Amino acid sequence: NVITKSGGNLFHGDLFTYFQNKSWTPSGVIRRQNKELITNADRDSFSDVGGSVGGPIKRDSVWFFGAFDPIRRTVFVGGTSEDAGPVDRQYERKANVYAGKLTWTPKSGNTLVFTAFGDPTTRKGWLTNPNADESSAIRNEETGSTNYSVRYNATLRPTWLLETSVGRH
Repeated sequence: NVITKSGGNLFHGDLFTYFQNKSWTPSGVIRRQNKELITNADRDSFSDVGGSVGGPIKRDSVWFFGAFDPIRRTVFVGGTSEDAGPVDRQYERKANVYAGKLTWTPKSGNTLVFTAFGDPTTRKGWLTNPNADESSAIRNEETGSTNYSVRYNATLRPTWLLETSVGRH
């Protein structure tokens, strides 16, 4: 289960950001060592800027909420190999994380909620050991999903509640 924010009778929202550059990490810091490869510390470039907004479409009846977070990351895979010397490989990771919600209350005690959220992600580039053969190392990978749901709640009588939902993953 995922719980998202809901809209309300007041507009609200927020913006956020996170940024990291490869040049901010000192070079030559060893993170891991094995028989063939010494890997440098995380020297990634990372960008994460997003936001959300929610509020009324029709006061006391219809509300919305939406959020979007495009994440971009360049991962540098490399270090020093006994056979090849310094190696420098990289891949790009792109994710578009989003959520949306529409809530309708046609009358007191009845609510219909539509929700959509997802995290489609692609990784493209050198996706394995820096010493691997180029023909097997350069790849594209797609992961993540999109999810939809509809939920209806109703108070039928003071002691009877109806709740039904359907979703797709």
